[in-house]
Amino acid sequence: MILPRRLVGLAGLVSLLAGCNTPPTTTVQLDAASVEGIAPADQTALDLELRRPDGGSTAGKGCTSDWDCTSGLHCDTTMPEGLCTRACDTDGDCGPKERWGCHEKQCLERCNVRSIANPCRDKYVCRTEGNRALCVPDCRVAGCAESGWTCDSDTGLCVDPTSGTIGAPCGLKTGTCDGVPNGVCFALSTLTDGFCTVPCSPFTKPCPLQLEDAECVLGSATAPLCAFLCDPEAPSCPHPSMECVSYGGEVHVCLPK
Repeated sequence: MILPRRLVGLAGLVSLLAGCNTPPTTTVQLDAASVEGIAPADQTALDLELRRPDGGSTAGKGCTSDWDCTSGLHCDTTMPEGLCTRACDTDGDCGPKERWGCHEKQCLERCNVRSIANPCRDKYVCRTEGNRALCVPDCRVAGCAESGWTCDSDTGLCVDPTSGTIGAPCGLKTGTCDGVPNGVCFALSTLTDGFCTVPCSPFTKPCPLQLEDAECVLGSATAPLCAFLCDPEAPSCPHPSMECVSYGGEVHVCLPK
C-alpha cells in the first residue's frame, strides 16, 4: 500500500522516536517545510519540544509549560520560575503526606522550618501551615497575596501587622500569630491559654535574637518551640498578659496569666 506523502512524513517521525532507547534531553527544532501539513499560516518555522519519557518534573519543581511536568500535573507560571503542581482540596490529593501538602487549592512541597538552611528551592521559603510546613513563594520576589500583609525582609515570609506577635495571646477567641514570621500558637494543655511563639531547634535553628534568654524547651523533642526564660525576682516577659512561672524545677518561663 502506498501512503500519502503527509502520512509517510509523520510515520517516519514516529519511527524515529520509537527507535530511541534513551530519553531525549534536547529540544528538536523542525523546519515547517520539512514536515508536510503542519506549517501554520502565520509561522514559517515550528519548534517541537519532545517530552521526556519519564514525564519531566515532579510536583514542586520548576517549569515553563505543562510539558515540563509529569502526567497529571500542570505548570503554574504565575509562581516564581514556574511550579509543577495540581489542584487539591486536602493533603491526600497531592501524594505522600510526608512530601506534599495542599495550600490554597494547589499542591506544594513540604519542608522543615527548623532547618539550618532554606530547605526550599530558590525563590521559595519554608512557611508553617498548622502542624506542617510548606514551600511558598518568597515575598521578596513575588510580593504578598494577602491584602494588608507585609513582607518580612529577613525571612521572605508575609506577616499580618494586625495579628499576634511573639508572646501575644492566641486561640479561637484571640486570633492567630500571623504577626510574626512562622509564628505558632502554643498552649501547655487544653486548660491553659495559648500564646504566640516560634519553632526552633537547639542545634540548627536557635531562638530569634529579639527573644532575650529564650531557649528551645517547649513542645516536643521533635517539634520544639521557643520558651521565654525569666527571673522570678525581676520578671520581664514579652507580653503584659504573661507572667514568670516555674517550669520544671529551677527553670522559669513566661506563660499566660
